Amino acid sequence: MRDALDLATKGNKTQIYYSICEWGNPWLWGPSVSNSWRISADIQKVWSSVVSIIDSQARLTQFGGPGGWNDPDMLVVGFDWIAFEEQVTHFCFWAALKAPLLLGCDLTKINADVKNLVTNVDIISVNQDPLGKSVCQVYYETNDKSSYDIWTGPLNDGYVAKHCRLMGDVMIRDLVKQTDIGHYTDSYTAANIPKHGVAFLKLSGGSAVNDNSSP
Repeated sequence: MRDALDLATKGNKTQIYYSICEWGNPWLWGPSVSNSWRISADIQKVWSSVVSIIDSQARLTQFGGPGGWNDPDMLVVGFDWIAFEEQVTHFCFWAALKAPLLLGCDLTKINADVKNLVTNVDIISVNQDPLGKSVCQVYYETNDKSSYDIWTGPLNDGYVAKHCRLMGDVMIRDLVKQTDIGHYTDSYTAANIPKHGVAFLKLSGGSAVNDNSSP
């Protein structure tokens, strides 16, 4: 099929996005064949399914890049299957993973909150960043009362998420609220993150911390 598509578009400006679904470790060979490859079981109508797919990405994010992407399945944003705060987390993660953002909901029936979410240019710009690098899980903690992950990744003009090992003056922007939080030099702590929620931040400026210096 890849060869047929190459032949059909040879010599013209037509572009075809070729997505495959095959369970033989497609992240290892998919980049030479297609533009994206499914990497998880089908997403289900429950939050636990979204979390399971996110967890599965921790070992696969390095395989995606410009021209070929890990595909964790369609978005379930826009349905009432999961709470809105969970939809925000879901959409932000898919954007940061550089996954295809495929909506399956009826766009004529979505409410204002969902419309604002799926048209949020700050979040979409992370997904479409020309550097094309996915976020990676850099920290995970769980205890009897709670658990949380920290994921981070480079952007063409900054970093998304946190734990970026930066020093100096860093500008932080909340991408969900589309507001600048301010400049920080030592640390920043995201407070009051709701259950199943996310702090989706863009960090700009600063300089990389030398591996031989204190973090």
